[in-house]
Amino acid sequence: NTAFHPYDAAVDAKGTLYVANRGRGLTFVDNPDYAQHRAVQDPQSAQAYALEGGPEGVHVLTGAVDATWTATYTNEGILHFDGLRWTALQESALGGAKDILDIQYDPSDPTHWFAASWGKGVLEFSGDQLVQMWNHTNSSLQTAAGSGPSDVRTGGLCWGQDGALWVSNALSAQPLHRYDPTTQHWQGYSAGSFNGESVKTLLQDEDGVFWLQSRTEGWMAIQVSGQSTSTRRLTRGPGSGNLPSASVPAALFDHDGELWLGTSDGLMVCFSPYNAFNGKSIDAQYLLVAENGINQRVLNGQNILSMALDGANRKWIGTADAGVFLLSADGLETIHHFTAENSPLLSNRVQSIHVDPASGEVYFGTNRGLLSYRATATQTASSYSGIEVFPNPLKPEEYGPMSVRGLVPESYVKVTNTNGRLLYEGYATGGQFTWDTYSLSGERAPSGIYLFWITDPLGTQTTVVQGVIVRGNP
Repeated sequence: NTAFHPYDAAVDAKGTLYVANRGRGLTFVDNPDYAQHRAVQDPQSAQAYALEGGPEGVHVLTGAVDATWTATYTNEGILHFDGLRWTALQESALGGAKDILDIQYDPSDPTHWFAASWGKGVLEFSGDQLVQMWNHTNSSLQTAAGSGPSDVRTGGLCWGQDGALWVSNALSAQPLHRYDPTTQHWQGYSAGSFNGESVKTLLQDEDGVFWLQSRTEGWMAIQVSGQSTSTRRLTRGPGSGNLPSASVPAALFDHDGELWLGTSDGLMVCFSPYNAFNGKSIDAQYLLVAENGINQRVLNGQNILSMALDGANRKWIGTADAGVFLLSADGLETIHHFTAENSPLLSNRVQSIHVDPASGEVYFGTNRGLLSYRATATQTASSYSGIEVFPNPLKPEEYGPMSVRGLVPESYVKVTNTNGRLLYEGYATGGQFTWDTYSLSGERAPSGIYLFWITDPLGTQTTVVQGVIVRGNP
């Protein structure tokens, strides 16, 4: 059977054979004809090179490049989880493209999206239908120098403040490209000494400056003005970026506009990326915390592979061999440290992270598969018009907390019963408040209706919502 690729198998007490099967997930056989059945609705691949959000759910990108940014020719496609079920776009639906490294949805049309392929250029979709493959023959994208005649390597996508899609193009004389979806016009941009470098991830800061990841030289800032560009490198050495090495696998801009850098030798922060083109310093700094009277670097020596931001500006940090950390907004407090030894984390190698901004759920992509964690922070709202209490009701079989999401920043919440007795109070984390359903004195709240009294920091917005708890028989 060419579709049967077992990794492992086990037999239960009833004689049912369970098989971990590549491409079909967990299957079982309980009949004399050896017909396979899906045991659970799970992803069809354990590969999770990158995780990206979308209008609904999370996308798992199975394609990858190796440590030298060479194509791995992974053909397991793009997986999508909508909160209930998994679907997949296989290689045939991707026009034969392998190694999809990034996707981005059109902010003005949730059915319109793009994928960056390391070898086939940029793929444009309407829903699940591929409508165009953009490459060196029909766009400004260029083939990789020294490679095959049709090897177009795109690794990073970013929707610019101008409403256009911006694309990174590796080993190209023009490493940055702009695509206008309305006119379908492409424009390539030179980047001076950065031309021809192997580049991948692409970000844009609040000032409209693009930041492009280089395999060998850290990150580069690119300011576009008309047809021309200005550039500055963030790399090794004092005055040039102060990075410990040129290997910076992960980076993000937080809610304060600071550039957080995950290097192969720990965590650094560029507190003033806005200085990139005014002649001032953009040197990154280590964060220091006192331990036993001695200042220590935060995540000192850790090889950081991935980072993500939650609704409270906290940082999730994934490492090569030490699991995942959740740091406070300023990075000085370690809130959680999950490993394969102290949690359900499948592996200590966490190569991708995605935080669902609406639910606060955090997805971890490891070299052994994907799992998620229901965290306490969601994106904030501008008003209380979209508040949701969940789960509501909290049923006997549900052991988790009760949360309220859709809150404005720094909301304060008091929880009472219908008689007005105060049971709990505290601040929201990002746009979400979480109650463990215990009173301040440690008593478990019984079945009943509970009121959440909510106010913003200035007291100008207030509201009350209710949640129901249903306990089982004692």
